[in-house]
Amino acid sequence: MGITTVLATETLALAYFYHVCGMFEIVSYRIEHVFDEVFSITSKRCCPYCANIIGAIHIHRRATQFVEFLRSGFVISYFFLLCLGVISLTANLLRLFLATQYLSNLEECITAILFVLGHICYIFFGNYTSQKLIDQSTDVFYKIYVSQWYNAPLHAQKLLLFMMQQTIKGTAISVGGIFIPSLEGFATIFSMSVSYFTVIYSIV
Repeated sequence: MGITTVLATETLALAYFYHVCGMFEIVSYRIEHVFDEVFSITSKRCCPYCANIIGAIHIHRRATQFVEFLRSGFVISYFFLLCLGVISLTANLLRLFLATQYLSNLEECITAILFVLGHICYIFFGNYTSQKLIDQSTDVFYKIYVSQWYNAPLHAQKLLLFMMQQTIKGTAISVGGIFIPSLEGFATIFSMSVSYFTVIYSIV
């Protein structure tokens, strides 16, 4: 029952994350191709460049609002999950090290190895998904930067400047305001668990 609940929750969260990544990718695609066609500009109100840019801005705003929704809904549970993950990984590292001291108990060694690998894969997968979200959101800024913005009229360039200011920092989900899941965060969690393990083992 517990495993089913975890799998269902994580699958739903994964679908949410990939939905947001898809929205950011749509924004990047629209920005990348907004200047593919050359239009004759008659007035600011019917500027096709502005219409395409505004459409991308609306999608980007919806994506950031959805990220805020995810942050408010998952921040508490993932904060406790982060703490439990560090504690559990530390305990299983200690269990693995103690099991290797008694090589006669091969079953205990294999069980400890599987638990440690399971923890590492689970933590890595969660941080990798969040890293993908960060990469997709920052890719919007890159697409604006490399686009042919110099071919656009001045009022369209101002819209792009506004969007660059919104996307320069990227979008990430902060856990409790102290941890941002990413590949760097995965390395931090793993090194923290190893540090706690060495301290506990030195005491024991």
